[in-house]
Amino acid sequence: MASMSLPTNADQIVLLERDALDRWGRGDPGGFLDVYAGDVTYFDPATPIRIDGHRAMADYYRPWSARFRSLAMRC
Repeated sequence: MASMSLPTNADQIVLLERDALDRWGRGDPGGFLDVYAGDVTYFDPATPIRIDGHRAMADYYRPWSARFRSLAMRC
C-alpha cells in the first residue's frame, strides 16, 4: 500500500490558487480575497495606481462581482 503524504507548501499554494481560479471562473472573485493577507499589495499595467490592503482589493473587485452577477442573470 502506498503511503499518503501531506501536501508540501508548494502543493498547498497550488491548491489555493486553483480553488480561487475555479471560483473566478464561476463568477466569484472572492476566492482571491479569501487568500489575500490583510496587507496585500496589488499592481499591474491595468491599474492606474498600486492597490494596498485587503479592503482596497475588495473595493477593486466589487464592480467585477456585480458584472459577474449581471452576466449570470442573462444566461
